[in-house]
Amino acid sequence: MAGVLSLRLIASLRWQRAAAILLPIAVTLFTVWRLWPLVDDVPLDGGDDWHFYKRLAVRIVDGGLSIPGFPSYRVVPHGFLYNYFVAGVFIVFGTNSAFVYVAQALLTGLTVSLFWLVAKHSGTITAGMTLLLCGAAVFLDFTNRLSLRLLSENVFLFLGAAVLWLVAEALRRHSVPFSGMAGAALGLAVLSRTSMIAWAVALILLGVWAVARQQIRPAMWTAFTAAFAIAMCLLPLREYAAVGYSNFHAITDGGDWIRPPAAVREWPEYYGRRLLFIAGATSFLEPDYRARPHWMAIWFGVAGYLVSRITRRRSPTGAEALVLLMVPLYLGPVWLVAGVSNYGGRMVAVAMPFAALLAARWAGDYLGSARFLRHDLTKEIGNQSEAEQHQRHRAADGEDDQRRRAADPDGGRGQHQREHRRHAGD
Repeated sequence: MAGVLSLRLIASLRWQRAAAILLPIAVTLFTVWRLWPLVDDVPLDGGDDWHFYKRLAVRIVDGGLSIPGFPSYRVVPHGFLYNYFVAGVFIVFGTNSAFVYVAQALLTGLTVSLFWLVAKHSGTITAGMTLLLCGAAVFLDFTNRLSLRLLSENVFLFLGAAVLWLVAEALRRHSVPFSGMAGAALGLAVLSRTSMIAWAVALILLGVWAVARQQIRPAMWTAFTAAFAIAMCLLPLREYAAVGYSNFHAITDGGDWIRPPAAVREWPEYYGRRLLFIAGATSFLEPDYRARPHWMAIWFGVAGYLVSRITRRRSPTGAEALVLLMVPLYLGPVWLVAGVSNYGGRMVAVAMPFAALLAARWAGDYLGSARFLRHDLTKEIGNQSEAEQHQRHRAADGEDDQRRRAADPDGGRGQHQREHRRHAGD
C-alpha cells in the first residue's frame, strides 16, 4: 500500500509541476543558509582551477572583456565561457566567490527542472522518476560539493541540459526558432567545457542525415548550425581583440592530456581501472577517493534501459537518442585522455544526470508495468478520467444553457404569450 501511495505521488503531474518550479528556489535558499554569512573563501593566489578562474574574472571586471595583460594561463583551465560567468556575478554582486556559489545553486536547480521538461512527454511515472533520480545525482555531486567551488562544470551542466531540452522541443514542434536556440546553447556549452565538441559535431552530421531522409526541415538544420557557429565565434573574436589574431587555443590545447603507459601489456589494467572509476568504484584508480554508490545505481538503470529496449525491440525517443549519443561521446575522451584522478570525478559527474534520464525511463516503465501497482493505478487514473469527463460534460451543458439564453433573453416567455393570444383569437 505504501508503495502504491508513493507511486501515486511520483506520478502526480500537479506534484511534479510544483517540484519543478520550487526546486530552484529551494536549492538557492538552502545554499544561502549553508554559506551564510557569505564569506569569500577563494584568495587570488593559488594553483587550483578556482584560483585561476577568479584571477581571470577579476581581470575582466577591472580591465575589460579581452582580459588585459592576457596571461599565459588564459587557456588553462579550458572554461573560456566560465570566466565571463564569474565576472558577470562579480559585476552585479561584488567580488565574492560565495555569490557565485549561490548563482550556481540556482543553475543546478534549473537543470533538474529542464530534465523534467524533457521527460514529461514520456509519461507521468517516468517524469516523476526523472525528478527523483536526476535531482539526487545533481544534489549529491553538485549542490553538495561542486557548486561550492569555482568550476566550469556548473555552467556546463546547465547548458547541456538546455541543449537537450531545446533539441527535443525543436524535433517535437518542427521549430526553426527552437533549432536556432539549441545551436546557440550548444556553442556556449562547448565554450564552457571543450569535451562537448564531439557531441556537437555528431549532432551537426546527424542533422545532415535527418535532412536527407526528410525527417527535419532544412531550415531547422541551417538555423541550428548557423547559431552554433556564431556562438563559437566568441572565442576567436576575443583572441583577436587581445593578441591581434584569431585562434582556438582554449579548445585545441591538449597539454593536460594523460598518456597511457608505454607498455601495451599494461593497457588492459590501466583502462580497466579508469573504467571502474567512471562506473563509481573510484578507489580502484585512487585509493583515497570514496566510492560513489549513486553512480553505480544510475549505471545499473542505464543497463536495464538498454536491455529492455533491445529485448522489446523498442526504439528510443528523440531525447533518449540524444542522451545515448552524448554520454559515450563525452565520457569516451574522459576515459581515454582526461586526468580523471586529478579532477576527482567532477568531469564524470557532469554525465550522470544525463545517464539518470535513461535510468528513470527504465524505472518508469518497470513501475508502470508492475502487476501489484498497475491495477490500483489504472483504477485511480480511470476514476480521474471519469471525473474529468463528468466535469467536461457539466461545462458543455453550461455553455449550451448560455447560448440558449443569449438566443432567447426572455427565457421563452414571449413564445408562450404569442401562442396564448393566437388560441384566444381562435
